[in-house]
Amino acid sequence: MNLIFIIVESYLAETSDLVVDGKEITPFMNRLKRDSTVYYNGHVRPNIDMGESSDGQFIYMTGLLPLKCEITVNIAKDKTFCGLPAALMKAGRLKQSHIIVPTSSTFWEQDKMNPRYGIEKMYSKFDYDKDMNGSEDLNDEQIFQMATQVEASAEQPFFSLVLTMSMHNPYTKCVEHGFTLTDESLSGEYRNYLVDCHYTDMQIERYINGLKQRGLYDNSVIVITADHHAHPVYLNMGDKVGDELPLYIINGGIDRDHAWTGHCNQLDVYTTLLDIYGVRPEWRGLGRTLLNANYKEYSIEKLQTLSGGIIRSNYFCLSQ
Repeated sequence: MNLIFIIVESYLAETSDLVVDGKEITPFMNRLKRDSTVYYNGHVRPNIDMGESSDGQFIYMTGLLPLKCEITVNIAKDKTFCGLPAALMKAGRLKQSHIIVPTSSTFWEQDKMNPRYGIEKMYSKFDYDKDMNGSEDLNDEQIFQMATQVEASAEQPFFSLVLTMSMHNPYTKCVEHGFTLTDESLSGEYRNYLVDCHYTDMQIERYINGLKQRGLYDNSVIVITADHHAHPVYLNMGDKVGDELPLYIINGGIDRDHAWTGHCNQLDVYTTLLDIYGVRPEWRGLGRTLLNANYKEYSIEKLQTLSGGIIRSNYFCLSQ
């Protein structure tokens, strides 16, 4: 099975099933959530720190926590890790790996971090259009177009990591696509955010439908989650908006009656995906699998020192 991992910018779980002005904000993702064959958990706690989006990617790819009060990738770019795609390829589950980013290849040290994760090839905004303005990043329609093109020629089974951008702050304006909200009980910034969510939902639906048309859907484990939450300061809604993230796993063969759907952490996704693929490496991440309904909650704070020590000491390089 291919592994297609979509990390959505600033995606809040509370947008699932949310109706404003009588309109669903994320109608496609709502249908996925109700699909009995799809694993859904709307209680994922963000574990990021100062590195924001790069921290989210780091957590999912390494099974480690980011450093406290530092930009983790600035230090991690010179270290060795047991990356998720590397582990799956080493175990023979995947043949090749790539990432599609909406920014330049150097943003958040992508050019240096991706090899650390085991990602072999990167496609940036300049691969979409070499004449793009340097300050303009790809919107979600463009990023999924490029993902479609790249995956069409990729050797299967492949690892494809897709990063979106259109739901990024600030929310002083929104993506114009014919969907509007007028509920004045919500701040203008939050309405703009929700309009952007609707736009991204449309692009994910088109992409998923394309996977079905090309025969890739049934042969792929598809993960859709967030890099981090949308920060309250940008939404202007006080404490009325939570910070939990959504996690969707399609074609993971997960029995929802025997899986954990309660509060968990971003850190758990790494371990869960290893279990889905039946891979048992020595390093299984610091999180816990969500495939077990007897999941026991744990303190992220207690793992912070251990994770920091692993990163700073270059543990995986020294242990080889």
